[in-house]
Parts: sequence; C-alpha cells; structure tokens
Amino acid sequence: MIPSHPFIRLLYKLWSYLWGIVLARYPSAFSGELEVWYINGRKMLFSPQANYSFGTLHQVFQAAFRTLALTTWQPQRVLLLGLGGGSVVHILQKEWKLDCHICAVELDPVVITIAREHFEMDAFGDALQIVEADAVAFVQQCADQFDLVVVDLFIDTEVPVAIQTSTFIQACGALVAAGGKLLCNMMTDTPAKKQQLANFSQLFEAMPEGRLRVLAWREVNRVLIWEKFIFR
Repeated sequence: MIPSHPFIRLLYKLWSYLWGIVLARYPSAFSGELEVWYINGRKMLFSPQANYSFGTLHQVFQAAFRTLALTTWQPQRVLLLGLGGGSVVHILQKEWKLDCHICAVELDPVVITIAREHFEMDAFGDALQIVEADAVAFVQQCADQFDLVVVDLFIDTEVPVAIQTSTFIQACGALVAAGGKLLCNMMTDTPAKKQQLANFSQLFEAMPEGRLRVLAWREVNRVLIWEKFIFR
C-alpha cells in the first residue's frame, strides 16, 4: 500500500516516475500472479504479460470513448463484461462524468478484491453493481437491455475461447438497446490475434440489425464498435 505519511507518500510518487513500485501481489487461479504497481503517480493492475487497468488499456478505452462522442450521446445503462481494476468505470464516471449505472461482471474474485482494495470501486456506490459471474452464462440469462455494452474479457493476453462464438456475440447484441453500442476490445500484436480479430469482425457483421466499425489503437489493439440501428 502507499504510505499515508505525506513526505513518504511524496517520495513514493517521485520514485514511481523513475522505476515504478510493486505495491501488492495476488495469486489468481485464472490469471496467474496479478500485481498492483505504482507508476507515474498512478496505481495500475498487471497480469504476467498484460496491463489489466489504468495503463495502456486505459488509453485504449479513452480513445474508444472519444470516438463515441459521449458529450452528445450519453448512455445511462452500461454493461461491462470484465471489470479489471475498473478503468472503464473510472473513465465513464470520473473523466466523462456520466450519470449512468454500470453493471460490471467479473469472473475472478481476486480481481474484484483488488478493484475494491486498490482502485476504490466501492466509492461509486449505487452507480456501480459488481456481479461475480461467468460473462458467457450472464449474457445468456440476462433479460435487461443496455445503452452500452463493453466486452473486455481476457485471461492474461488471451481472449477466452468461450466468447469466440456467434452464440456469445449474438447474445451480447441482444442486450443492446435500439441506438445503443457494443464495444469489444481485441489485441492484434501477433498474426494469430489478427486472424482472431478478422473472425470476430465476421461475427459482428453477421448481425444485420446493426453496423460495425473498427477503431485502431497503435499496432497492438483494435476496438470493435457495433451500433444497433434505431429502426430496422
């Protein structure tokens, strides 16, 4: 944890800009060892090979939400599949200051603990509901609809096989209200993952009640943005 004494806290912050500090390590049955780092004056969550929250992943979603023009289109009901440390929650509630309710579905109880202990998710109160569940089962059983559905499901750097199906993508699409949007974060840093992106794009394009566009973020990420038509 970051010390509470002001002087030592300042030293920690300064050091974080030079090297970064590991604040805590948590063994996870799903993702291996998860680490909370203090880098550039900010806490970040890492799996063994990937940033889970508040690092590069945070920048990916910042870019995605700028593309959505949230100053004019403001979702009120949000479904987040994959909580991590809460980057998406922070961006929507703190950076864009949206008056929205977020239901965050997270499979890993260790990640939920980290999000609460290190990233202050409980401070959002009734605006955030955290559900410990398998996202695949959740979308099949959920009867609600949302203005925005965000899919950010990874085990370390890999997208779970269970979500790479038309059944899952169509179930997510069914949860999007008319005029709403579905975002899916993908990595494209290897040929296999670029093919995975192509496969996912085909699954989205097969849903005729909406249209797909792809946001590129550097060479390592793509965000699929599927918008459901208001009228069919």
